[in-house]
Amino acid sequence: LVQALPFFVVQPLLRVAQWLLFINIFIYCSSLSGRRSAAVFVVALFTTSFFMSVLRPFLFITAKWCIVGRFVEGRSPIFGKDYLKWWMVSQLQELLGAGILERNLPLYYRLLGAKIGAGVKISKDTKLSEFDLLHIGPDVALDNATVRPFTMDSRGCFTLRKIQIGENSCVCAKSVIAGGATLPEGTCVGPLSSNHELCDARPENRMQCRPLRALPPLWLKITCGWPILLVQRALTLSPVLLLMVHMATSEWYVDSFTCIQDGVEYIATPERMGYLFGFIILHRTVCPCLALAYAIVVKRCIIGAFKPTPQGEEPNVSSWQLFRPWLLARLIPDAHLCGVSKLLGRHYEAISALYRL
Repeated sequence: LVQALPFFVVQPLLRVAQWLLFINIFIYCSSLSGRRSAAVFVVALFTTSFFMSVLRPFLFITAKWCIVGRFVEGRSPIFGKDYLKWWMVSQLQELLGAGILERNLPLYYRLLGAKIGAGVKISKDTKLSEFDLLHIGPDVALDNATVRPFTMDSRGCFTLRKIQIGENSCVCAKSVIAGGATLPEGTCVGPLSSNHELCDARPENRMQCRPLRALPPLWLKITCGWPILLVQRALTLSPVLLLMVHMATSEWYVDSFTCIQDGVEYIATPERMGYLFGFIILHRTVCPCLALAYAIVVKRCIIGAFKPTPQGEEPNVSSWQLFRPWLLARLIPDAHLCGVSKLLGRHYEAISALYRL
């Protein structure tokens, strides 16, 4: 019963809070503008999204300290009190996320109890848990790795053990650092590795750690990168916005707003429900395809083909060469091809054709 709380209590409450926040912001914006247009909908949606991104991480930080306090080393039985607390915090972490603090993950994990030194770089795909048992030294880089003090044993118990990562170390993509691990200063764990394979750690692995790679200059990102990304965002949302404009021009509900109930009645007008379903369908089907199509055009026309560095030569670190992978990583920010692979399935010929494009 306790394990069902995040799904049947916390998540519905978050949805209700988000909905009520949106209704209040929508009513306020409508009263300021004097009309209910698509622009009012957009402003209310983005404002609600911003407030929720601020609220979610601090809700999780508060919940972690209230439910567990500090994680401590030791062994506990599965399905005991300590296990249920650990499970609850883990599910809340998945549910609430880092929100706006995703831009400063070291601060986020420090607020959760981790000891993190200065200059640490953590990619947003890195998975950290049991935060009070993490000791990460200065200038460490974590790239899509898993750092987890939680381990299971054969006696029906789970164990929490400290993890220490020495100064100036790096952990590359898909590597795992398990409970009880101690990485000496300057350790460079390669991709698809673990703390049990430290004999394979070598300084050359630093080149494969993405957070340590040089970034393009700010002027190039502002003048070229951000406008390209803004156009992609506008194109991606255009089907939803067009449908929203059509909905806002309807006259099914013309009364003025005086309370939350009026706002709910306006949104939930029966004739408007088809539009609400249409927003969801377009956002999950058409919008990913538009985002990927735009990314492919930019890749072929602006970014160009990537070529390997000839053997014996130094890599080209000019501003443009640094900008190209930076831009592509933001046009296609995940392994799902902007969400298209979730629609088609990852193992079909269509996905292979998209990669060839």
